[in-house]
Order: sequence, then structure tokens, then C-alpha cells
Amino acid sequence: MTEREPGASPLRARRAGRSLKLRLVAIAAGLILATLAGAGSVLTRGLSDFVTERYRTELREDLLSLVGSVRVSPTGALTLPDPPSDARFLRPLSGWYWQVGFAGSPVLSSPSLAGARLDAEGGTGPNGEALLVLSRSVPTPEFGEPLEVLVTAPQAEIDGAVGEAIRPLTIAFLFLGIGLTAMIALQVHLGLKPLSRLTADLRRVRAGERADLPPQSYREIAPLAEEINALLIANRSVVGRARDHLADLSHALKTPLSVVRNALERHEPAGGSGLPAARLMERVIERRLGRARAEARRRNGAAPVGPVVDDILLVLRPIIEARRLQLETMVSPNARFAGDPDDLAEMIGPLGENACTHARGRLRLEASVYDGVLAITVDDDGPGMSAEDAARALKRGERLDETLSGSGLGLAIAQDLARLYGGSLSLGPSPAGGLRARLDLPAA
Repeated sequence: MTEREPGASPLRARRAGRSLKLRLVAIAAGLILATLAGAGSVLTRGLSDFVTERYRTELREDLLSLVGSVRVSPTGALTLPDPPSDARFLRPLSGWYWQVGFAGSPVLSSPSLAGARLDAEGGTGPNGEALLVLSRSVPTPEFGEPLEVLVTAPQAEIDGAVGEAIRPLTIAFLFLGIGLTAMIALQVHLGLKPLSRLTADLRRVRAGERADLPPQSYREIAPLAEEINALLIANRSVVGRARDHLADLSHALKTPLSVVRNALERHEPAGGSGLPAARLMERVIERRLGRARAEARRRNGAAPVGPVVDDILLVLRPIIEARRLQLETMVSPNARFAGDPDDLAEMIGPLGENACTHARGRLRLEASVYDGVLAITVDDDGPGMSAEDAARALKRGERLDETLSGSGLGLAIAQDLARLYGGSLSLGPSPAGGLRARLDLPAA
């Protein structure tokens, strides 16, 4: 059958929580990212300085060439017999410029300047573009002012060269970060594998497939496994003592009470209150002993739901046939209860009996598993009940229909057993029109 999600259950709430694996990977990834970012920043700064210095060296050579080539006549006229031959100084507005002259006087300049004049302090070209500027003042005592020599390169070209150098480095760092994070994730996955195996072993202990945890190979986990095994041994000791006390209590209370009840049946006049009180005491004792037995047995095994349902339906078959009811059962093959099969029968039995009693023509029993929760629903097409009646029905000794036989403890006992296993029993409207009884229990 198709498994469906059960309703809200405390069993499912226990599974909520943050992931330790994700936490470790996230911390490692954050540290890797911070380290790579810091290293990338340092390398980027270093590459930027290296590329810029290369341009400065090239400009410095051009500057020295200009200083060595410029000639000043006695009248102050400037000549440059051997100007720089770099083609970039010939391309108009290329950003590669040179300029030689006295402040406020006509100057010699590169063809790339197209007649414009550079400002040594401004650091920008004719079109406002940013420039890397190198300058030198050459003393000329005979003219009373120094000769200014400027050489420039476009800052955009320098930035582009830096970007070209950084781009493969960025890609390499990106792949390095992804690779390191993947390796960390694999390391965390493999490192936490022993905890996953420990969880699986605990699940087998809970399902009754083994009595304790096997020895652990890792010294970090071995103390935890030893403490859990010690706890299991202590629990088994407590359970054993509880069973002994139960046997003593059963013998000490039930036998004298049976004698009292028999005496009352023989001698008490009709309408007396002694016999009903004795019977009520027997029911209370049975209920308390049943709860204690369930507490001692709970989570010590794994019970397939199918055989338990078959046994219950075998008992209910005469009622079903006598009332000519149509019965539909849908029990998932993997539906297993993490507990004692007798306790499971004590929980399902009252639900099935109640449905058979009140159904008009059809009843349905379904068992499925979702996210570790065993959901068992019993639906009928009877008259149903209000929310107030549902709450009363789950109280001990309450019977909504006084014409029917019974102690009124069936549903209350089923609810107590479900709670002992960490589950729940709820009553509500059924899609079939009657009552839906729902058990949420731990799945094995």
C-alpha cells in the first residue's frame, strides 16, 4: 500500500534537530573561505604591485631617454633629436604620452597628445582619463627654472593587465575552495560513520534483535558504548526486580481479593455495595498490573503488526459475521511495533471491538509506517461521537452506552499503554462518517 504521513506525534518531534555533519562542514567551509579570501587579497595586492612596477620601469626608461635626448639652445628653444620610437606614443589619445618644456612656455610633446598639454599634478589625460605619471625636473641654471619632463601610461591599461593576471588565480582559488570543501564533507561523512553504526546498533537493541552494543573500534566512541551497555544492564536489572515484585504483588492482592469477592457473592444481599467495590478493586489491580507489565516489557522487542491484527480479527469474527459487517484491512508489510505483541493486541483490541459494536455496515483497519511512526487507524460508519464524548470515552471506567457490557477500561488502558511507549491514542471523525480511532506508536 502507499504509505502516508501520520498526524502530529511526539514521536516525530523527537527527530527534529540540527545536523552535526552540516555544522562541521559549514564551519570548515567558512574557515576555508576566510583563508582563501585572505590569501587571495594578499596575492592580488602583490600582483597589482608587480604589474604596476613593470609599467613604472618601462616609463622610467622612456623618461631617462627623454632627459638624455632633449637639447636646449642658448635662446631657450627645445629640440629632441631622438624622440621615443614606441608606436604607442604615436597613436592619438592612447594614454601613452610624453611632454618636455618649461612652465608656461611652449613644449615638445608626443604625437599621441594631439597638441594638448599635460598637467603634471593632475594625473589625468586630455579626455579626463586616469594616467600613471612619472616626471623629472632637470635643473637649467642659465634659464633660472627647471625643465619639466613627463611620461605617462593609461591607468585603465594597467588595471586591465592586473585583471588578466588575477582572473586565472581567482578561478584556481574557486576550484580549490570547492575541492577543499568537498574533501572536508567527505572527511566529516567518513569520520561520523562510527556514530551512524552506533545508531544502527542502538536501533537493533531497541528492536530486540540484540541485547547490547558490540565493542567499538574507536577509543573516542568506546566509552559512550560502554556507558550505554552499563545503562542497559542496569535497566534489565530494574526490569527483573520489577517482574519479581509484580509476581509477589499479584499473589498478595489477587488471591485474598478473590476470597473476599466470592464471600460477598455468597452472602451479600442484592443491591449491596460490597461486591461492586470488590470487582472495581479487581479491575483497578488488573489495570495497574497491566501497566507495570507493559512498562517492564516495552521496547524489548519488535512485533509484526499483521499477525497481531489477524489474531484480533479471529476473535472479532463472530461479531462481524453476526452483524454482517464489511471489513477492510490494509496492513503495510513493513509495519512493525517496537514493543511487546501482547501490549499491541491490548491497544488494538478495544478499538476493533468498539468499531464492531457501533458500525452500521462497514469498518476499516489500516496500519502504515512513516518516519519511524507506526500509525494504526480503525474507522467505522457508525454514529460517531462528539469531542466531549471522545474525551469521556478515554477516561477510566467511563461507558457512554450503559446498555452494553464491559468495564469501560478498554480505551483507557489502550491510551495508557500507548503513552507508556511514547505514543498516543486519539478519537475523531472518520471519513466513513463514524468514528476514527488512531494509534501513533514507535515503529521497529
